[in-house]
This record gives sequence, structure tokens and C-alpha cells, in this order.
Amino acid sequence: MRHCALLRPPDDQVSLTGVEGVSFAQDSHINKNTSAELDQEIDVYRGTTAADVMKDVAKVVAACPSYTDSDTHSTVKVTGTSTTGLADEAYTITLTDSAWESGTTLIAARVGTAVLSVLSTEGSDNGAASAKKLAEHVLASVKSRSGSAGQS
Repeated sequence: MRHCALLRPPDDQVSLTGVEGVSFAQDSHINKNTSAELDQEIDVYRGTTAADVMKDVAKVVAACPSYTDSDTHSTVKVTGTSTTGLADEAYTITLTDSAWESGTTLIAARVGTAVLSVLSTEGSDNGAASAKKLAEHVLASVKSRSGSAGQS
């Protein structure tokens, strides 16, 4: 498992577990007016590796309840919780720091052998609503295609 500082956005989202998939796709957007960020990444794994990645995501949060932001030298609080209703399994991580304008929400969700990760800093809710909306949209697409990436 990798170091806590890798939780700092905008790091490769699921790569914080140290496990690399067999394929991936990603896309990032930054609002030029607000600097709000919205990123998405899908990683596909062999066998049961995707389920192991999800376990590792929760382990990173448990091992790193806080870290020092190297830019602001302030303390970033890291919280995580299992998230129901999105996919085969999902986990939400929230990063907050009083020195930041907004916190960050990262949602990791597994559908079969694919793990979607969405990161958002948009909105006054630490990016939670926009992260969930994007995750639901991408997951619906993954589920509807249910090819090899969506099979268990």
C-alpha cells in the first residue's frame, strides 16, 4: 500500500492502492471560473482483483485518517464510508481542510471487474453531489454495456 500523501487530489484515483489494471480510461475537467475539478477514471482488472482493489481503498483510509497538505501545511482530515446502491460495491472518501475553499469527494465503485473512480471538488458539499451524479451516469453506461468489463 502506498503513502497517505497520495490521497491528496488530483492524484490517480484508484492507483493509490498500488494495484494496476489491465486497461483504463480517464477524463478530467476544471471549471476555469471556480477552479472546481471533476475527474473520472475506469480501471479494468483480471479475475477478482477489482474486489481486492476496493478492499485496499478502505484500508488506505483507515491507515491515513489525516495528513499534512504540503502546499498549505495544514491538516487534511480523511473520512471514508461504504456506499450502497451504486454498484456491486462502492466506497466514498471525503477530504476536508479548513485552509481549502472546498473539500474533495472521491467515489470508488466496482461493477464486475471494472472499478470506476470519480473525484469532485464542485459545490459547497465537498463535491459529494456532483461526484455521485457523475458516478451514477458512468455506472449506468458500464452496466448497460455489460461486456467483459462489467462481468464478475
